[in-house]
Amino acid sequence: MPRTIGRYLLPQEAKGQKNKMIKIFSIATAAVLTVLSITITPYAVNALLPQYQESIQLIQILSISLIPFTIATIQGAEFLGKENAKIVLIGAAFQAGLYFSFIIVLGNLFGLTGIAIGYVIVIITRVVFNFFVGKHYRNKNYNHYNK
Repeated sequence: MPRTIGRYLLPQEAKGQKNKMIKIFSIATAAVLTVLSITITPYAVNALLPQYQESIQLIQILSISLIPFTIATIQGAEFLGKENAKIVLIGAAFQAGLYFSFIIVLGNLFGLTGIAIGYVIVIITRVVFNFFVGKHYRNKNYNHYNK
């Protein structure tokens, strides 16, 4: 879902259209899907695939990342729509490096659960990174045009 939203929003952002309601709807849908996934997964896995019970906790942890992943995708579409591909590239490189570190550290400490938790932390960090870089970029452009 988030990638589809990003593909839809990119040309809209390039035209200067904000689509605030679509963004809010996307984040709300991600939140609903997250809650449903966390609550339904134990029952669904036990009923349909009982041999995969150990994956229930991993699915629940990774479901949490849907909300920040949706937000990061929206942020990326905004950056790309304003021709700021450099910000997206730097953010992706930062995310990959941080996730690789978490795979090593948390993976060794907690196994697959640590890797899943690491992914959630990394995607939340990406949203925070995008927020501050975007804020800095907006302030820089605001000051540039008001001189």
